Amino acid sequence: MHERQRIQLHADVEWAKVRDETESKISSMQNQLKLMTDQIAQINEKQKETQKKIMDLVERDHPELAWKSIISGSRILRLVKGSGLWLNVSFSDFQVVATLSSTVNSKVYHATRRGEHVALKEVPVDDEAARRRFHREVSIVASCTHPNVIRIMGVFFDGPFAYIILPFYAKGSVKSLLAAKTHLPWVSVQDMFRQATSGIAYLHERGIVHADIKPSNLLVTNEGQVVITDFGIARNNGTFGEQVDLTLTQTTSGAVCGTLQYMAPELLLPGPKETRHTATCMSDIWALGMTLCEWAMHNAAADNASLPAVQLPVLMPSEPCVHVDPKLLGGDPRLADMLSAALARDPARRPGAYTLLGYPYFTSLLHVAEWSSDLSQSDERLEAVRSYIHAVRQANDNKVLVSVSRGQMVESLAQIFASLDTDQVLRPIMVVFQGEAGIDEGALTSEMLNIFYEQLVRDKKALVSARSSVEESEEGVDTHGALMGATYLPAEDSSSVPVETFELLGKVLIKNIAESRPLPLQLNTAVLKYFCDVAPSILDLQEYDSAMAESLKRMRLMSSEDMEASGLDFSHFTEKFLNAQREGKYDVHSAVTVDNVSDYVELRVVYDLIEVRRNNLDAIKKGLYSIHSLSSHLKLLTPSDLLLLLCGAQHISVEVVVAALDCQGFSPSSHTPADLKSVLREMSQNNLRRFLQLCTSSATIPSSGTLKKIKVICCADTNRLPVGHGCVNQLDLPDYNNRNVLKEKLSVSLAHVSDGFHIV
Repeated sequence: MHERQRIQLHADVEWAKVRDETESKISSMQNQLKLMTDQIAQINEKQKETQKKIMDLVERDHPELAWKSIISGSRILRLVKGSGLWLNVSFSDFQVVATLSSTVNSKVYHATRRGEHVALKEVPVDDEAARRRFHREVSIVASCTHPNVIRIMGVFFDGPFAYIILPFYAKGSVKSLLAAKTHLPWVSVQDMFRQATSGIAYLHERGIVHADIKPSNLLVTNEGQVVITDFGIARNNGTFGEQVDLTLTQTTSGAVCGTLQYMAPELLLPGPKETRHTATCMSDIWALGMTLCEWAMHNAAADNASLPAVQLPVLMPSEPCVHVDPKLLGGDPRLADMLSAALARDPARRPGAYTLLGYPYFTSLLHVAEWSSDLSQSDERLEAVRSYIHAVRQANDNKVLVSVSRGQMVESLAQIFASLDTDQVLRPIMVVFQGEAGIDEGALTSEMLNIFYEQLVRDKKALVSARSSVEESEEGVDTHGALMGATYLPAEDSSSVPVETFELLGKVLIKNIAESRPLPLQLNTAVLKYFCDVAPSILDLQEYDSAMAESLKRMRLMSSEDMEASGLDFSHFTEKFLNAQREGKYDVHSAVTVDNVSDYVELRVVYDLIEVRRNNLDAIKKGLYSIHSLSSHLKLLTPSDLLLLLCGAQHISVEVVVAALDCQGFSPSSHTPADLKSVLREMSQNNLRRFLQLCTSSATIPSSGTLKKIKVICCADTNRLPVGHGCVNQLDLPDYNNRNVLKEKLSVSLAHVSDGFHIV
């Protein structure tokens, strides 16, 4: 009540100043305000004293009630308890096997409960700052769903401590892996490096700064999966990098948190607390670079006793970056080049995590697997595009500053692309949202691109899906406005969308490829085929409009009597279109018969997917091929190649794919299910994407990190090739019962995945 009166009196004082009241009246009101403020302060002080006396009595006679009081009285702990993660258990419910780590701020135990092995992180919450750190860590980790980011199994309170229940990984951390001095194949190292970088890219895209990347905070599963953990001093900048809570990574004395040998140079600069740097996405990149460098040096030393003892490289005073001898990294100059970029002195010169994933070290294969020559040629085409883009960006890595309007993203990008020259389109960009504070460390670039596609779908109606509103409510819409499970086509030429919008779309597709950002929606395969001058198939119509495709399939089975009774003719098409097709064999009055129904179906596929939107497709194609030096590479790609480029560079977890397999109909003695999983585990990232395209029509894993079950149905005819049913997540797999045969047959299917080979 007193506080409300004080607020009202303060407002009256300000209003009196606006009305130019007399100085004496304003002074009198200010004196009243000061008196009331002092009274409120005295009341608060007495309340604190009373509360302290009560707590002293409780702690002396009933200490167990003290922490219950703190938990119930703390808004932060109430938020944690109401998060859905809280479990009604106590520390005594767990059997501690060992202490995994112990620091000033926390302890981590290996414990068991009801036969389940878990990691139990113990955090003191005896002051408000500790409770804030605990709430921040729980909130950050709980918001992440990525195979390379630790997941929380639950939280609970016991006495003055809060506990976070985490998965237990018996293999331990990268630090313990290095201590074991075990040499890993370099292709496995590359895969794990990609996983760690993908996890960091995921965090940065969501505005999360880890602030303590190091070997002991990277866990490794028995399957070789890397998991980022320990978010105790992480910072969440808010959705897509809004700058809030900037000092959370500092102690109360102003000292920056983190681990010294992995901290970026800007964090170690002396100066007053107000001007000192805090952890950023770019300092995470430095820590990641130093961690990967140490990892690679240990792996090389484990295989070559003549190498010197491992010592972390040092940034020399006159050097712009840390230079690492490729010999110390197993002799790989591409790895040395990537690490030197991550270990640049100037944070603005360091590439973001997504950009790192586009470096030749990650995009090129370290070994040539025994797959078909067609797949190898496809990999070479993809590497040529990625290498060219990387070379252009390396030649001039100064970022292009772009200012965009959140509400008019399409118009903003139209103006920006109109002012950029050819090289600037491929160069790194620094995004600024008009009227908003925020530093683009990768997150704002992702948000800019995602908003662009969202507005194309929702506002401009330039990209359309055949899904109904009922299907939309059932399937759900992702955060970017795209209907999950749907594929999109450009609007028909008869729409009111300007053709310039579609040319802009083609240029933005180039930007997605250059920035290694995945599309937030899936373009129909017919669009990619059109770019590559490949005719569409009924498969593409099935992806877009399954009801129409099924109807056309049934037409092929109709009898002569039923066909005649239906009264179908070619009036669905325009006269101009028919004159250009089948040498003018049909006109709009031609009847559909059992003899020409196949022609009718093929024409419907071309007409509905391509002809009615040909001008808009041509505009997109023009934008996509607008950079002459790059277009010579792009025009060599197949539709499947293009799809892989547009999926970005995020790591595809083979274990997520394997876990999604649901093998049905195989005998208990069959080796085929196990052989399939074994073959998948040795696949490159490109081939994993092709396998997903074969089975699901999409070459990526959803942003949630989970994949719908893929039914693997046993077929008896071992002469057949594996056949994918993309729209129903199914793979028909003959029971070869021979790993080499399965690998050979599957490689043929993957090589022709975009040719309409798989069916729906």
